Amino acid sequence: MIMRKIVLIMLVWLLAALSPKAHAIEVNGMYYSIHTDNKTVSVTYGPNKYRGDITIPNTIVYEGKTYTVSTIGHGAFSSCDDLTSVIMGDSIISIEFSAFSNSKNLRAVTIGKSVRTIGEFAFYYCLSLTEIVIPDNVTSIGNSICSYCTSMTSATIGDGATGIGYQAFINCRHLEEITIGKNVASIGDEAFYNCTDLTKVNIKDFPAWCLIDFDGAYANPLLVAHHLFLNGQEIKDLTIPETISEIRNFTFIGGSGFTSADLGNVTSIGWASFASCTGLETINFGKSLTAIGGDAFSGCTGLKSLTFPRSLAEIGNWAFEECDSLTSVRCLSIVPPDLDGGTTFSETCYRKATLTVPKNAIGNYTVGWCEWRAFRHIVEWEFHECDVNCDGEINIADINMIINARLKEWTDDIYDVNYDGEINIADINAIVNMILAI
Repeated sequence: MIMRKIVLIMLVWLLAALSPKAHAIEVNGMYYSIHTDNKTVSVTYGPNKYRGDITIPNTIVYEGKTYTVSTIGHGAFSSCDDLTSVIMGDSIISIEFSAFSNSKNLRAVTIGKSVRTIGEFAFYYCLSLTEIVIPDNVTSIGNSICSYCTSMTSATIGDGATGIGYQAFINCRHLEEITIGKNVASIGDEAFYNCTDLTKVNIKDFPAWCLIDFDGAYANPLLVAHHLFLNGQEIKDLTIPETISEIRNFTFIGGSGFTSADLGNVTSIGWASFASCTGLETINFGKSLTAIGGDAFSGCTGLKSLTFPRSLAEIGNWAFEECDSLTSVRCLSIVPPDLDGGTTFSETCYRKATLTVPKNAIGNYTVGWCEWRAFRHIVEWEFHECDVNCDGEINIADINMIINARLKEWTDDIYDVNYDGEINIADINAIVNMILAI
């Protein structure tokens, strides 16, 4: 249905491009439409197709009057099979719907420094276009602007853009690298669907990335690329800034390059936000987390252990599905977090992993209606604040856990041995004193 709609829209404009534009004027081999203000013009199509290398001027003179070239009009360069390159003047402020669509031999485009908006399907099916650089002056990017540009290997979205449209780069199969500006707040569904060669996502502002609304799994290029780079450096250890309280849907989906995640002050984790992060080995959930969404960590095959904080109240459907390497799941709360739907963990996890719960709480985790009882091995321990790693002993391993937590700035209250609200040398001293007392 989607493809039929796209094809219909394109046919309308391609047919329109076959006929000369009404009231078009010709100046130096290019066609223009004069705007109603009688001061500016749009580049348009005419009886002869554009060909070769084109430079769009800032102004034209027609019948003794000077006009500013402000717009590349609807379908102006559409289906120009012999067009090879276009350089836009800095007077252009708008590139309209389907402006360059289906120009199959267009290899290079330079977007002017004054362009503010790029319309839908602007570069649709430009099969030879190898790169697109959208400068910082562009604020609005339409749907499907570069869809089916099968030779494209690199794309840059400048810092002025606030969103990337629906199916913007769909089927750009050879796209290898995408750079996303720091002010992008939303990305439309299927924007990067079937971008099978994508290996690198570049960003400039990590907190800004955490705030993007992804309208579906394939809205996030990371699902395909797997590797996220901040100012040229790949992010391996995720540390969520203290200013971020929510991990949104699909934020880190497919990020197999991540090895650890410290969630800081996060209170909720969205749908499929870490799904298929196969390299993720450790997670520090912090001490503020209350909800984990459905599919949040599904397919995180590198996870071996989990410790849920006392604050956690709810875990969604399939949140840890296919996390088959899990051998240890620990809950610090006496009241079991609600498991929404009964399929939170995989059958392999229920069979292999040991669920550890606080002493005298095992009954809460094994009542008839509680999914936690699906774990084959459930044990309880008498929690001692100095037994940081919950192995039943107080020794140097617990001190190492505190040091590691301090170095990585983890905030989970299990590391706050003396309950003073901080993780520091005082917690280590408390463990040392307990060892000496023993």
